[in-house]
Amino acid sequence: MMLLLLSNTTRCNRAVAGLYDKLRERYPSLTEEELYICCFACVEGMRNMDISVILNISSVNMVQKKRSEIRKKTGMSSRGNFRNFFDKQLSKKITE
Repeated sequence: MMLLLLSNTTRCNRAVAGLYDKLRERYPSLTEEELYICCFACVEGMRNMDISVILNISSVNMVQKKRSEIRKKTGMSSRGNFRNFFDKQLSKKITE
């Protein structure tokens, strides 16, 4: 499992210069799994089904639930688009 997590971190960071690290720094309350969901939703444009398979999450409904939890933790609107939200948030300085 650790190899999968490391490769996901590398994949996220390479897709957009340091995306995983930026998200982790900006949103320390997000779990590792939530960070990966953010990355795959933003960078890869993956559907919930794809994310559930890659991260070995039991169901698509569980991914939807986790996305809802991410929205609450980050202050995103309940129907907010992950890519648009994080593009805007991460363009701001991390220290804001």
